[in-house]
Amino acid sequence: MKTEKLKLPILLQLLAFVQFVVVLLISIKSNYSKNDIFVMSIISIIVLLILIFSKLTIKINGNNLQYSCIPFSPSYKTINKSDIKTAYIGSSSNFSNIIGYGLRYSRKYGKGYMFDSNNALYIELTSGKKIVFTIIDPSNYSEFIK
Repeated sequence: MKTEKLKLPILLQLLAFVQFVVVLLISIKSNYSKNDIFVMSIISIIVLLILIFSKLTIKINGNNLQYSCIPFSPSYKTINKSDIKTAYIGSSSNFSNIIGYGLRYSRKYGKGYMFDSNNALYIELTSGKKIVFTIIDPSNYSEFIK
């Protein structure tokens, strides 16, 4: 069984931290009430924690692919090889109509799990559902998609 773990880019996490500090400083220096400052701080902390602890885990064995995207879907979901209509490995830049990281949706490509990688696994299931995963090592998936 092969396992890959992807996280959001460090730069994105640092920007979220800087945003938290800036929001806190602006809130303290302005005439906001303590309740408003508290609410803005809590929301900023929650966003920061989501960005820091978000990760995509993909496990492959011969017959299925399991994936989990914390915090959005913490339990593993399974895709059986027999349920795949088409699958190919490409560049994550093909998913260009959706900009950003994390859980994304596109009409053309379906649900996308976009994390810090330039490679992507595009899957279309026999049910018509489409899923895109950013992946680290394409060679791990070439056997699975044959």
